Amino acid sequence: VTPPFCPDPRAVYAKDVLDIEQFSTVKGVRLDANDTQFYGKFNTGCVSIPWQNEVWKRAVVAAGSERRIKIIGNNEAFIN
Repeated sequence: VTPPFCPDPRAVYAKDVLDIEQFSTVKGVRLDANDTQFYGKFNTGCVSIPWQNEVWKRAVVAAGSERRIKIIGNNEAFIN
């Protein structure tokens, strides 16, 4: 089914452009724990959640001219 309208991803659709900057404050939008839990179920970026979690657990550490991977967790270790 073809949608009746496909918004331009480069365009801003707003009645008042000056209202965009403080939208959540002006309009009274409040996000709470339920919203965080709900949106946490969706991958909203172009990078998969498992990959993001993997990167979060590992940090690239520059040591002189070499790069080592530092495993962050209960048992910290360096992998060359």
